[in-house]
Amino acid sequence: MTTKQAQLTVVFVVWLVGLLLIWAPHVYGQQSQAIYCDQQASAPAGFTTKVTVVAAPSISTRILVCGWVLSMQAGGTITFQYGTGGDCATNNSPANWGPTVLPSPNNVNTFVDSSSIWRGMATAPGNDLCVTATNASNATVYYTTR
Repeated sequence: MTTKQAQLTVVFVVWLVGLLLIWAPHVYGQQSQAIYCDQQASAPAGFTTKVTVVAAPSISTRILVCGWVLSMQAGGTITFQYGTGGDCATNNSPANWGPTVLPSPNNVNTFVDSSSIWRGMATAPGNDLCVTATNASNATVYYTTR
């Protein structure tokens, strides 16, 4: 390779890298920032009915759920719901919203999802976050609001 060819190769590579730097954001879009949960709330210890875990701070605010620690007595179930009114009396949750925790066949009755990054589980704007249990249970939820 001659010096002239080497110089043209360098110029071409620099041009190509510059083109890719300009073109790539338009093709791949802007990457969104992760949303981190910075708050936690717990249901009353040993709850056995539907209870509000997090009350909506305003009619336009959504509760974004990142993770939870759930424990229950053998044979119980825990479900998440959102809604308005005392303890989500008006249930606005779609069917199968959030996890439903069923008893474990090996009697391990504590379930942990300790993610601090929001992955899509959110209430409707202005709705409270509630948890329902069929047996004595404990629930802690990691969340943020937007």
